[in-house]
Amino acid sequence: MVLTGYAAKGIVYAITGILTYMAAFNMGGQQTGSKRVMYFLEKQFFGNVLLTLIALGLLCTIPILKI
Repeated sequence: MVLTGYAAKGIVYAITGILTYMAAFNMGGQQTGSKRVMYFLEKQFFGNVLLTLIALGLLCTIPILKI
């Protein structure tokens, strides 16, 4: 489950990097952070579904206590 969380975190960082890259080369993007990526995803087609999946993935990074 932790790997799912890392994958979700990687997706957020990848989108942040893509938007920053686009801004650097005047391709329509803008320099951004993680919060802005969430806003960007929300505006996309099926954005709420994507945000829900990423949120569930990020929850997987929370360690589960072994009893």
